[in-house]
Amino acid sequence: MIKIKKITIIFIVIFIVYCFFRFIIHDFVFGHDIAYKLSDDKFNFEIREILNLKKDLDKTNYYFNIKVKKRNFTFKIYADFNKDMKIIKEIKYYKDSDFECLLPIFKDNKDPIDMMCYYKNDLYFNYNLPKRNVSLDKFVSDLKGDYDDVKWFNNKRDSFKYKGLTVYSKNILANHYMAVDNYKGITLVNNRDRAVNVKLFFNDVYKSKLKYIIDDNYVIADYNKQYDFNQFYVVNIVSGNVDKVVFNYDISFDAYVNGTNNGLLYLVDRENKLQYAFDVFKKDINIVGDVKRGTIIYDNGQKKIMSMSENNIQEYKFKLSSKNNKEYVKIDYVLGYCYFYERDNNIFRVYKSPIENIKKKIYLFDTDNLETINYVNDYIYFRKGNDILYFHDSVGVKTLVTDREYEFNKDLKYYVYRGAK
Repeated sequence: MIKIKKITIIFIVIFIVYCFFRFIIHDFVFGHDIAYKLSDDKFNFEIREILNLKKDLDKTNYYFNIKVKKRNFTFKIYADFNKDMKIIKEIKYYKDSDFECLLPIFKDNKDPIDMMCYYKNDLYFNYNLPKRNVSLDKFVSDLKGDYDDVKWFNNKRDSFKYKGLTVYSKNILANHYMAVDNYKGITLVNNRDRAVNVKLFFNDVYKSKLKYIIDDNYVIADYNKQYDFNQFYVVNIVSGNVDKVVFNYDISFDAYVNGTNNGLLYLVDRENKLQYAFDVFKKDINIVGDVKRGTIIYDNGQKKIMSMSENNIQEYKFKLSSKNNKEYVKIDYVLGYCYFYERDNNIFRVYKSPIENIKKKIYLFDTDNLETINYVNDYIYFRKGNDILYFHDSVGVKTLVTDREYEFNKDLKYYVYRGAK
């Protein structure tokens, strides 16, 4: 009898230890995948919640699919809920002949994502719905306390002028550092200094192709020279410090940048038929390609060798992970999402979907220039007309800077770096 009791106690202890370690391993190593239900007076909501622990470029996230009747609302958030389970505590739901909308209410009253609405079977956020009606507006108005729709709309009221730019001060993000080209250097825009000019050139430079950003370093050729250059300016866009890196080569301005890989900036001098790699951290430059050896290119991270003549003709740029098909001109896979770019006459409509279910897309914004897309962690920066804007799930679309020179000069660029919190 005593042995049976001891065996029972041992079994219970082992079971408790097993449950404890299963919980630790499951929730703190693998995350969780659970289903639960919520309901209101009229509707039942089936929720699938997946906690992905550092699977998307080392960033923890929650994936959700919420089913109400035959409709599915699918989305992902990166807000911190301390790896908790069942983080949606309530759901607000609206339906009429035009719209079907859902607002998840999260624990701790966090609002990491805007209300989502189906309109003509396409999914939108509330802030960018193409149409509204009185009934929907009343539903939103009645949500006061649970939902602040003003937060999601683009605030362009608070602004200041600086060096030809209009900067929207309320939309400057902490720890985000922007550099905007001007004709004598760059303007730095950030939450700390608001706006600072960095002068690099004596005279206005209208064509400046030899420039790039590597992490928080803006690199540009010395356009104070006329035909050839032997110096890079390296501007740290966080501190504003400027380094002058002189080297023992005379590089023709008849050159172009291939791209970067592992901290190296690659460029091809077409006149002299040489390829250089500039190490921005060691402040060193070396010849890595010529007519005999060919040139180094990186295609989706894979190193390849291309002939010098072929590289010269195409002005070959390093390619990132991007695809296209008949329906979309561009598809990018970034940080747990697929981004889809659909041409609509002279603009591109941008959608995204979680990689867990790429068929469930939500419309984000329009842009008129695919070359200006910058993915900065889980933010997307882009240009539309004269405006530089950004999108994030937690704030919607916000305008950061307006530069009217974009109307006249396509060589003007902008660059963004996100610092540590």
